[in-house]
Amino acid sequence: MDISEWQTALYGHFTNLHQVKRSGSDGALIFALEHGLDADALQDLKVAIRSEIGHGRPRDSYWLPWVIYAAELGYQYAGEEYWQTFEKETPGWCVFNDRYWLRGCYRKFSNAFSGVVPKGIWANQFSIICWPITHALLPTDLQRQLAKLLYDLRDRIRYDHLTSPEFFGKLIANNSWRTTSRFQMLTDQPLLLGNIATALLLHGHQDTNSPILTSTLSRIVANVERERAAREWLRDAQTAAGGVRTRGLQATQISAREGNHERKKRADDELRGRFGIELSLLLHRQADGTWKACIEVPDLSPIIIASPQIEQALSSSRCIISTGSTTSTVRPGKWLLGGPRQVVLSEWPVPDKPLIKLEHASQEASALIEALFYLHPKRSWLFHIIDNNIAREVKSNRVKPGWKYLLISTSSIKLPSSFATPVPISCKGVSAVFLELPVIVPKHAEQVMNDIGLAIIKGFSIWPVGISPARWDGDGQVEWLINPDYARRA
Repeated sequence: MDISEWQTALYGHFTNLHQVKRSGSDGALIFALEHGLDADALQDLKVAIRSEIGHGRPRDSYWLPWVIYAAELGYQYAGEEYWQTFEKETPGWCVFNDRYWLRGCYRKFSNAFSGVVPKGIWANQFSIICWPITHALLPTDLQRQLAKLLYDLRDRIRYDHLTSPEFFGKLIANNSWRTTSRFQMLTDQPLLLGNIATALLLHGHQDTNSPILTSTLSRIVANVERERAAREWLRDAQTAAGGVRTRGLQATQISAREGNHERKKRADDELRGRFGIELSLLLHRQADGTWKACIEVPDLSPIIIASPQIEQALSSSRCIISTGSTTSTVRPGKWLLGGPRQVVLSEWPVPDKPLIKLEHASQEASALIEALFYLHPKRSWLFHIIDNNIAREVKSNRVKPGWKYLLISTSSIKLPSSFATPVPISCKGVSAVFLELPVIVPKHAEQVMNDIGLAIIKGFSIWPVGISPARWDGDGQVEWLINPDYARRA
């Protein structure tokens, strides 16, 4: 086909693609790389482009083939000189070239088909080359790096990442400190990065509406899988994401049948997991044998990275920490950024009542802090005694024979005296019992424990093996560092 026929064919293709994306999802953008052409068609297009430039200056009427041609060269771009490669591949461009004209072609593309518009620091500094590189979607030199990042983050991917591309893009960007400067340019656009990553992870799911044309996505995946390591990284990340997506869909279906309290609990738990922040309870034994209760306030820095406006709210507000029904501790808002910190409780917190509030903060910031820091109603709170003086909360309420625990409850606790002994606690509103479970728990004692919400673990397994966790409560909650070397340096 000649250049005019290519203009007509491509215009029809992108018009249809625009209509499909517009009806399928809100805000779906189009990339020039989504042309749907195979290798033979691309070669034919290259011949038509060279013929066009061989006869003189490119004509304004036939701008769309140039957009595709430039994006294809961007797809092969590896951080070297783009325009030198363009001139080498396009005889005659040196004589009739007009880079500003080419940028105008991309702007026409964006206006006509809701094409992606480059943004960020790199786009501002390189206002012409950013267009073909961005519309190349994921150039080959960045594919391996993204596959490795997705592999490293596979255990941190949550359902809201797969449904919120911009949030997912920010997560990837925040963990991309070891990537090349070229990849850092891509992180300037978290929405774009998140869309690409989501499409790669969910590639192959028949009931998933991919934000990227299937043939284009398959092409990128095929390129990634040419290298063994990158192929294994991507497949492991896709497996993890597939499980997260399935559980997320199931949770969404379940939430429709839940009451208001259950929905709030699920939403707050997802919010805590989204930022990797969890409120913890601790018990400390004093010299006289009395136990004191504390809340451990974690470091809120992960929230600051994902939501910079929260930092401003903390800088201009005070945080009020409830230590009892009539007592509280006041700290500067920035106090929350230097955690973890501990606050002694004079009285047991009222479930569903926020433990920490912000003064004079925005509604968004106040709601976020309050959602992160409150206790859900429970029958009892279980603590594993780490050493003789410290006990940390076990959120699963599961116990192991032969281990030592403290059980806190707002009502009287009735357990066999053979392994349960009342102990003093300096926190009003609760009583405490010391549990030293025998290696073999009698059946009648097991039933009593089940009645108060405790479950006995009769076996356990850990997977994967070989990576030491940053923290483990000895039961079901484990925290791994994505990069221990970096954590040590930091």
